[in-house]
Amino acid sequence: MDLDNTLYSWMDAYAPSFWDLVTYLEETTCICRDDIINDFKRVFKVYGSVEIPNAIYELQLWSKLNTSDRNICTLQNQAQIIFFDNFRSRLQLFPSVMQTLISLKEKGVLLFGFSDAFAFWIDYRLNTLEIINLFDAVFATSNDAIENANIVINRKISNRIFQLSKEKAKPSTAAIDQIICDYGLNRNNVVMVGDSIEKDVKTAQQAGIIDVWAKYGTQYCRENGRILRRITPWEKKKQADESTIGKIVPTHTILDFSEISIFI
Repeated sequence: MDLDNTLYSWMDAYAPSFWDLVTYLEETTCICRDDIINDFKRVFKVYGSVEIPNAIYELQLWSKLNTSDRNICTLQNQAQIIFFDNFRSRLQLFPSVMQTLISLKEKGVLLFGFSDAFAFWIDYRLNTLEIINLFDAVFATSNDAIENANIVINRKISNRIFQLSKEKAKPSTAAIDQIICDYGLNRNNVVMVGDSIEKDVKTAQQAGIIDVWAKYGTQYCRENGRILRRITPWEKKKQADESTIGKIVPTHTILDFSEISIFI
């Protein structure tokens, strides 16, 4: 199953928390918001993601401040604390997710998670939500891109999380094919649920397994959507959600995560 926006609303946790961080920087440095955002976008573009654990330390705006390195370090650390505290408090499972996952686990159903987010973030989110131990395995994008970029990640990743190269992450079916082979599964009995038609439904259909579209995961606060579009450095074509939505038709659609039980 997909994780972000399928088990919880990543958008409604990340976007306002990042905005709180930007607001703090604007108020404490007197640097205009647009300049701060553009500086972050530069970092995000380098690493190909808006989720860079220590992006704040790579901002060029620090050179504009007429203050000591010690004060700058204090500002950076406080901004990080603001983001992580707010993100953690906003990150909540969708209704019925915990109960459904526990029920499926008790029935002996094998549970696998898939995400194209960095393993660092998936480990952080699943541990924060206390659901990591409900999964038999979780597959996420390798941390290599950020670990090799002078960004220190002081967190040991759970041994349940397996890191994939970008080539093997969704929409590639490589991980699904490997699981089916390793566990001797029948493709007709394997279910993939996710909010993204392009990344989840399409991947499931290409892998020849049951696809279920978590339509509820596409519903998020409009303002948070505007924030995310404002801070992403990609071209508008890349930013557009579900560009092939008209060409890919989900076989099944659910409006609540608990409905996944009828397919298992």
